[in-house]
Amino acid sequence: MNIKILEKKKNPLLHRDELKILIEHPNLPTPKRDEIMESLKIDSIPELILIKKINTKSGIEESKADIEIYEDKKFLPKLKQKKQKKKE
Repeated sequence: MNIKILEKKKNPLLHRDELKILIEHPNLPTPKRDEIMESLKIDSIPELILIKKINTKSGIEESKADIEIYEDKKFLPKLKQKKQKKKE
């Protein structure tokens, strides 16, 4: 599984970095969130990283994902924390 960063944007108002990534996964199904977290090479605490969505078009062996990396735990939205726990 190869990961390429397509776009990186700093959002100072919400105290986070926003990433759009491309995940190449030949002959494999869409990767799970925990597999993506393990493959990301980001210097941040895993609890501060939220994977918003993963999109895969049928028949294509690549996915796009939106990721938010927060500066501190106090800036994490409460609703997203609960949603992330359910998806894992």
